[in-house]
Amino acid sequence: MSNKHSVHLAEGSELNQRYIINSVLGEGGFGITYLAHDKILDISVVIKEYMPRELAARVPGSLTITPHNHQKESYQLGLEKFLEETRNLARLNHPNIVRVSNFLESNQSAYLIMEYEEGETLQEYLKRKGGKLSVEKCEELIHPLLDALGVIHENGLLHRDIKPANIYLRAERGPMLIDFGSARTAVSAHSRSITAIISQGYAPPEQYTTHGSQGPWTDIYALGATLYHLLTGHPPPESVQRSHQVMDGDDDPLQPLTTTSIIHSHPHLAHAVDSMLRLPGKQRPQSVDEARELLRAVDPSPEVELEATRVIEEKDRFSEEELAKLNRIASATPPEITSTPPMAADQATPHAVNTPPAPPQKVPISEPKRQPKSTQVKRAPPKPDEEITGPFTIVTEPDTLIEPITGMEFVEIPAGRFQMGGSDKNNRPIHQVEIDRFILGKFPVTQGVWKKIMGKNPSKFKAIFIDSHNHPVENVSWDDVQTFIEKLNLKSGRHYRLPTEAEWEYAARGGTESPFWSGECINTVHANYNGNYDYNNCGAKSGQYLKQTTPVDHFPANEFGLHDMTGNVWEWVEDCW
Repeated sequence: MSNKHSVHLAEGSELNQRYIINSVLGEGGFGITYLAHDKILDISVVIKEYMPRELAARVPGSLTITPHNHQKESYQLGLEKFLEETRNLARLNHPNIVRVSNFLESNQSAYLIMEYEEGETLQEYLKRKGGKLSVEKCEELIHPLLDALGVIHENGLLHRDIKPANIYLRAERGPMLIDFGSARTAVSAHSRSITAIISQGYAPPEQYTTHGSQGPWTDIYALGATLYHLLTGHPPPESVQRSHQVMDGDDDPLQPLTTTSIIHSHPHLAHAVDSMLRLPGKQRPQSVDEARELLRAVDPSPEVELEATRVIEEKDRFSEEELAKLNRIASATPPEITSTPPMAADQATPHAVNTPPAPPQKVPISEPKRQPKSTQVKRAPPKPDEEITGPFTIVTEPDTLIEPITGMEFVEIPAGRFQMGGSDKNNRPIHQVEIDRFILGKFPVTQGVWKKIMGKNPSKFKAIFIDSHNHPVENVSWDDVQTFIEKLNLKSGRHYRLPTEAEWEYAARGGTESPFWSGECINTVHANYNGNYDYNNCGAKSGQYLKQTTPVDHFPANEFGLHDMTGNVWEWVEDCW
């Protein structure tokens, strides 16, 4: 191969009697980028020359490029792809995608002519800033790049080589994607002798094989790897290395962002990047819209309350077949509450029960309500969680331990008595309550179970987790929950309902007489709550606050074997307190 000086076009070289080469801006395994002058328009331009150095060399003393004898076919294939990429880029018109103004074929090569703008690559900027960027700067960069990537994918194209060196930062118009990798990909699929085609650390596993399924998820991995580099100061381990270690039974060498300090200040960003960097392509966000939803997930704010945003009439909640079945059995079932209860700001989810009637001391009401805050304080919900609409647990028939339709697990709660009530205005006076034996859901109803019955997942926190099926369903009203239970009853042929408030509190205490099942106080090792607050001055302030839901089996069960009876989210009950 010829030496470095003969690889580049010499300063002063002229292309097509129009463009004069001024200097070399950069080079890679497949091309060289020059700063040049357009004689006709009297402006500076950027020219990228197709020059795969493993496939060809420049004839000494000339502008002509000659492919190596054994690489002529691969060279020609790459040239065709380079021209195809150039034509495709010329059709794209987006402020964050490099703008093609012209292209030409000459010297047995091809040249891409682009507008020149003052700036530097993200790689150069990163080096100047000490190797890491703030979360705020990363978020400033990522959304315009996602917009650009969305346009690329909508046109049936892929970038295939996103990395800091291929993101150009301009003084006035923000980041811009440059240097697409289509030619590299085409040649790599044809010739296994290529060694400089993969951007290690940024390329997902499917780019290391000619049979890998590539799509938007391929670019999303590279963009996630770029974000990871900006936030941590180094790129992720090479994806093939990660794959091999996982296949060998070792731990993935990638340290997830969710195990770093970023999880505390920006949990949505940490989860988003970790999701973008999953090794199997199908487990990553499948589109720019999915990635954008993850990255734009908003942490709950104590000042903003969620409200119900839709009212559903009965005819819209059931299929015609289900309505007919309801009409047939209406005379055999107790009448439903016909008045629509107010949509509470902090709407919750259900636990499921099928048991004897509610305790006699309960007074029938016309409007079901959420559990009182006084009861919830015993579950230690953080103030910001008050606007998270939390899970519900369902009560079912005795001896039912596994629900056959959804696979929900149930636990038998023994009969007993406890003191209930309080001295504040939200509670009835302290009184003794007797509870009959009942069967209660081991976990809050999850997003996966809800979607299986209802067909949709209304949860706010599904945006943060790709695998959110094991997180509690939230953002549902009491009416939504009743519809869920009605559908579940129809599908299963059994009878489910929400627990009464007395049943719920009895179960939450786990057979203890203390405020929490864990004792007189609570800790963030026991439950998901805002550890920046204390509760009843018991020492619950740990400083840890995840600002998101956790899987329903993440924290230990209470003495009855029930999970998440403290913290995570609010829960609906059948009656008023």
